[in-house]
Amino acid sequence: MAAPKNILVVEDNKHLLNAYSRILKKEGYNVFSAETAKEGMKIITNETIALVLLDIVLPDTNGIDLLKIIKADPETADIFVVLMSSVHKTTDDKSEGLDKGADGFLTKPIHNKELVARINSFMRLKRTIDDLIESEARFRKITETVYDGILIIDKKGVIRFSNPAADRMFNQAESTLLNMEFGYPVIGRDSAEIQTFGGKEDSRTGELRMVNIGWENEEMTLVSVRDITERMNYESKLHKAMLKAEESDRLKSAFLSNMSHEIRTPMNAIMGFSDLLVDPDINEEDKSSYIDIIQNSGAQLMRIIDDILDIARLDANQLHIEKEWFELNGMLQEIIRKHEESKLKKQKPGVELRLKSSIPSGDVKLFTDKKRLSQVIDNLISNALKFTDKGSIEVSYSQFYNDEGNFIQFSIRDTGVGMSEKEQKIIFDRFRQIDNEMKSDGTGLGLSITKGILKILGGEIWVLSREGKGTTFRFIIPYETPKSKTLYINTRNEIADTPNFEDKTVYIAEDDIYSYMLLEELLKSTKVKILHAENGVKLVEMVKKKIPDLILLDIRMPIMDGHEALQRIRQISGEVPVISQTAYALREEEAKILESGANAYIKKPIVQNELLSLMNNFLS
Repeated sequence: MAAPKNILVVEDNKHLLNAYSRILKKEGYNVFSAETAKEGMKIITNETIALVLLDIVLPDTNGIDLLKIIKADPETADIFVVLMSSVHKTTDDKSEGLDKGADGFLTKPIHNKELVARINSFMRLKRTIDDLIESEARFRKITETVYDGILIIDKKGVIRFSNPAADRMFNQAESTLLNMEFGYPVIGRDSAEIQTFGGKEDSRTGELRMVNIGWENEEMTLVSVRDITERMNYESKLHKAMLKAEESDRLKSAFLSNMSHEIRTPMNAIMGFSDLLVDPDINEEDKSSYIDIIQNSGAQLMRIIDDILDIARLDANQLHIEKEWFELNGMLQEIIRKHEESKLKKQKPGVELRLKSSIPSGDVKLFTDKKRLSQVIDNLISNALKFTDKGSIEVSYSQFYNDEGNFIQFSIRDTGVGMSEKEQKIIFDRFRQIDNEMKSDGTGLGLSITKGILKILGGEIWVLSREGKGTTFRFIIPYETPKSKTLYINTRNEIADTPNFEDKTVYIAEDDIYSYMLLEELLKSTKVKILHAENGVKLVEMVKKKIPDLILLDIRMPIMDGHEALQRIRQISGEVPVISQTAYALREEEAKILESGANAYIKKPIVQNELLSLMNNFLS
């Protein structure tokens, strides 16, 4: 039988009473309301109530007194009672209420969402317990026994009666509990918990409920013993889950705050120095310096955006790998050179960057995703440089064998501040950063992304560190040897000189005027003839009148987007080259662009050399 959805709210404040009732009714519960304990008890007597939301301070009695009455009566003892109290009374009320058998506690003021979530949680637990009780009732009917242990204890603490369930609980033969001392204080108490019973190998937790009765012409105490081990385990798991959720919420809040700082910092530099460039009296040296700062800040902003996109891809299992053959040493030397420049900008000239190989052959070739491997090593060196003010950072690699195959093991070792054991356990968690007040920049995503990428590459990563002694990150990836030297792919298609498109016409479909102006400037040196379409409709009309030599097509435009415009253009001409320009960064969008009929695509922000190289493929 399903547990009733009847809830009784006992609250003397009419405003709160109506508010709580309205919120719970909206959730589908049948709500009864009472302003006094007397009214509440009458409703409990006449109705089948599943849960009582009980204010401690009532006009006719204390709410805890009503709680004791409910829990003492076998007919109502299974009703869930959730106490409510104001903040300044919370500690004492909570202790006393839980001691008297309350099933939960809420502190006023109670947020609507918290109220609903807590009540839903209690009702789920109530349904679980009710199902268990129903199951126990069927068992009692079949076996003519009860699930709970029943004991009758005299004033001296001697057991005068026990049922078979109690014998089993205390791991005793039938009736052997009689005349034994119970060993737990029950006289004058309403309820208690037994921390362990059932033997050393089967430690359990029991809930005791006591009531004074007359037995054999003596005043004794009836004790019911219920095994609540599973419930306690459930509540413990629920508590741990709640703590974990709260910690996750705290970390996300900290991450959003930090992300705001990380985004605004480069934006501040970009906007600030852009304003300074407008000054007509600026000299060439300052102008060049400001431009460098703007470009570096733009690159920093792009790295932040890439981190966020990578996390989204990892969450959606959409981070794809593109393997190719490449020379490892060349890639590592390029990364080292880049960081040699960055360490000067970070004012860390005293940090030495070293590359070391333990493989005899200097011509090491790998078959993996070069871009992602480079991203991993770049992240680890950047991280090492952030926490190392002097000394060295050494990047090394060696061949590594185990039962699972042949691997390359990389090591990035620094002489920086190091980490505690606690920090090492969480360093790869998302939104985490080590606690160092001077090194708090960054999104807290880099190492989490690094671990996710390596997992997709078939590798793993770990860290070794001591506070004040530096840190070493090590990771492995599968090592495949090339079958021939013809397998190398040059993914860069750069051009030495600016191409001349003087006799060519290019249509640019772009609704953002600044993006169009940028393209116009980037192409000015090619002398190409440019015509502008502000949306897809105008572009299609222009193509109907005259087919150009090439179309640069933005995907997201008003009136008619790039996908629909491209489909209509292909009905007019299947030959005109179309390069889609997009700010979308997901692989699915790239595939959709090509399926729509584009010959190629280029991602925003657009780099001049890449654009010219791509156009040259179609116009030369």
